[in-house]
Amino acid sequence: MGANFLGLEEVIEHLGITPTPEEWKQVSTILYSEETLTECKNSHFLFLGVAQDNQNVPLTIKKMGQMFCTGRGKNLFASRPAESHQCQKATSDETLFLRWYLIRKSSIIESRGRPYEEQEKLLACHEYRERAVVYIYLILLALAAREEMLFENETLWCQDGYDGPNPTYHRIYVKNLQGGALCDGIRIGFLEIPFLYPDQALVPAHKPDLVTKS
Repeated sequence: MGANFLGLEEVIEHLGITPTPEEWKQVSTILYSEETLTECKNSHFLFLGVAQDNQNVPLTIKKMGQMFCTGRGKNLFASRPAESHQCQKATSDETLFLRWYLIRKSSIIESRGRPYEEQEKLLACHEYRERAVVYIYLILLALAAREEMLFENETLWCQDGYDGPNPTYHRIYVKNLQGGALCDGIRIGFLEIPFLYPDQALVPAHKPDLVTKS
């Protein structure tokens, strides 16, 4: 994977998080085949996701916002997602799972500006749409470790649903507005599916294709 690999070293250096020996044992095997990794080496990021910091505080979007504050009085986020009822679960409750993730570095071109359900039809059988917390984690880790800006000025519709009336018709979105500088912010909110942004896009994740040994 080369520079598209973000593993234990990057998590320790840029997140300040050191998995315990028990946690590291859980992820000692990367559950993607050599064939899959070879096929995706230039188009995807393979990265280690962690669920909590060294004090066992859940690594939520809200927590990441505190960790990546610029130190110049600037917030990571372009808005205040934690105060929004619609985004409360996505920002304050959701964390990554302790596992390896394989996610495309760019959106599917054909998905841009298309309705949510039409985007779903573009997913291959081995692909799925991820949650907002996973996309934001990848955006921040790739920028910190590789100085690579992902999904710039794109609106990513996420797997998360809006916990309210007609949940099927609402989805959380992430929009990277950083423009090369962390202080410009990331926006997170919710959209009604009938409402379209011309830049809204689908970024697939690859399902693990190896079975965990018991």
